[in-house]
Amino acid sequence: GILFKARRTKGPGPGRAQQQRLAQRRKPTALSDVTPRNQRWVVGDLETSGLNLNRDQVLSIGAVVIEDGAVDFSQLFERTLHRAETKPGPSVLIHGLGPSAIAAGCDPAEALMDFMEFVGDSPLLAFHAPFDQHMLCRALKDSLGYRLNHVFMDVADIAPLLCPEATLREAGLDDWIEHFKLQ
Repeated sequence: GILFKARRTKGPGPGRAQQQRLAQRRKPTALSDVTPRNQRWVVGDLETSGLNLNRDQVLSIGAVVIEDGAVDFSQLFERTLHRAETKPGPSVLIHGLGPSAIAAGCDPAEALMDFMEFVGDSPLLAFHAPFDQHMLCRALKDSLGYRLNHVFMDVADIAPLLCPEATLREAGLDDWIEHFKLQ
């Protein structure tokens, strides 16, 4: 996993209320401090306006929590971000977020603050994490002048280690979904 360091950057920066919320954030728990089963994990997924790491934007954030070895359905997160300047592109066919959903979305800075509070001090997991990691970092920097200081791990790398009987190597998410017979 890659660690992010908190740092102030150029950009609009947070308002007074967001500064207070940022100041109240706890430092992430080191992975060595608890066993994996006792660790609270946040599994996140971003939908973006495209795949360009420098130009495209985060359109929505979804996440679930794994605690005590199971998904805790009482801890779910979902926000669509308002992006007035985003024009629909081919990615709408993948994520299904049309112009009306994006126009009705939350203020990006508020949505990102809400997500950071949801994450708390937990490590983050994502499938093909480097993309989500980069896009989330850029969104936090652009909206809040802030970056996460959390471990971010790639489920695509972890899954073959946890399930060697699957004999899936360099598999995509659809391959894992099929292997576990998920809908």
